Amino acid sequence: MELMKKLILAIILTFSAAFAFAQVTFSPATFTSEDEVVITLDVTGTGMAGQNDVYIWMFSNDGVGGGKDASTNGQWGSSSESGKMTKIATNKFTFKFTGTTLFGQSPAELINFGFLGKSKDGTLIGSSLGNAIYGRTGKGVIFNGSIRDMQELKDTEGF
Repeated sequence: MELMKKLILAIILTFSAAFAFAQVTFSPATFTSEDEVVITLDVTGTGMAGQNDVYIWMFSNDGVGGGKDASTNGQWGSSSESGKMTKIATNKFTFKFTGTTLFGQSPAELINFGFLGKSKDGTLIGSSLGNAIYGRTGKGVIFNGSIRDMQELKDTEGF
């Protein structure tokens, strides 16, 4: 599962240069692992734009070892309702947490964290992203996860 998360994160980071990033803010802007933090995610201009429900998927200590999944994650294909972000406006969502509680780690153990916004069922690739990848690379995609808009992708010559 850890390898899968890193692979998915690598896919997202690899292709993010070609696509719009969600705008992310933290309140407070500077915090410790014991502070209550609110993440605000604005998905305007991304593949998640227009969604009514966005779920946060979080993991600690990415790239440094000793990491844990957030207690709110659930299963990739069926996110826990406790990971559902609060919709505050069109394309804007928030999530409130305290790092030590969310990851079950002491301040000394919790070095960093990463997260992404996703649909409940974990889909990441639809026809827009799939066709954009094909347009840049001239190749299809090998992806271990959910894909939506499959017929549109199949209709793309050479994909």
